[in-house]
Amino acid sequence: MAEIIEALKELRAEHHLTQQELADAPGVTRRPVSNWERGKNLPDIEAIVCISEAYGISLDTLILGKDGKSEMKEKLVRDGADGAREQRFELAAAMGAVLMLAGIALWFVKAHAVEYIDAEGILHESFWLIPAGWLFVFLGASVVLVSVIGFVRLRKRGNKEED
Repeated sequence: MAEIIEALKELRAEHHLTQQELADAPGVTRRPVSNWERGKNLPDIEAIVCISEAYGISLDTLILGKDGKSEMKEKLVRDGADGAREQRFELAAAMGAVLMLAGIALWFVKAHAVEYIDAEGILHESFWLIPAGWLFVFLGASVVLVSVIGFVRLRKRGNKEED
C-alpha cells in the first residue's frame, strides 16, 4: 500500500495540487484522497485510471509502484475475484428462484390436471407433481438461502478490509 500512497503524494507535489484538486480528476471528494494518502483504504480502479489519464502518470507506476510490487495489485486481483464471486452468487440465486417457480408451476399443473378412472378401473392421476413441486421449491429455496448467505459474508469481508 505504501507504493500507491507515495505515488499519489509525489503526484500531488509534482503538480502542486491540493487534495481537492487531485480528487477532481477521478470525480471524488477530498475525503477519499485523504484516506488514500493516510493508508486507510485504496482507490478503486476507476479512480486510478482517471488519475493516470488526468496527470499523465502510467498505470504501472500507480498500481505496481516503482519496484513492480504493490498491495494495490493484490487489491485489484482480490476485487476482481470478489466481483466474480458476487456474479456467481447472483446467478445461483436466480437459478434458485427459477427452481421455486418450477415447483409452483408443477402444483398449478396438478391442480388443473385431468384425473380419471379408465374402463379397467385404473386411476390415472399425476400424483408425482405434488412431491416434485415440493422438491423443486425446497431445492430452490435452499440455493437462494445459501447464495444470500454467501453474498452477505462476502460483503462483510469486503467491508472489514476497507476499514
